[in-house]
Amino acid sequence: MKFLLLALGIFGVDYGLKDYTNSHRLQGEEEAILGGRMILRNYHNEGAALGFLKNYPKLNKGLSFFVLSGVIWEFLKKLAVRGEKLTKLGLCLLTGGGLNNCWERLRKGYVTDYLSFSVKNKKLKKLVFNLSDFCVFAGVLICGLSCLLKTGRKEI
Repeated sequence: MKFLLLALGIFGVDYGLKDYTNSHRLQGEEEAILGGRMILRNYHNEGAALGFLKNYPKLNKGLSFFVLSGVIWEFLKKLAVRGEKLTKLGLCLLTGGGLNNCWERLRKGYVTDYLSFSVKNKKLKKLVFNLSDFCVFAGVLICGLSCLLKTGRKEI
């Protein structure tokens, strides 16, 4: 139950952050925070990560929905079994973040990104993220780690 609540919490918090960003910050507007280490922005990403599939909105929406459906299916299957907490955590993060981004993409045709890192590299400084992006990234890493740990145990 706690993993399901965490996934819903991720969805809700990022939904609120995106709503706040869209209602209080103009596109292109920037504000340095945390002593200039991060930048708040309002960027509408019509593609997937790094603008991938931006010119193919129907494919982007369909692929997002298809992949997310598989993640949710695995998440719900894992919730029904005991143990595998690391896998459940990874799938929980993937579900919460992926569901939020997919929901917005299907409804609006874009995903609101609002956070950048203030770094010297101009290309990296242009990248804009949201909470759901970080959760999806962390979820992939945790699921990968979980698979490696399971594989290691079977070989011993």
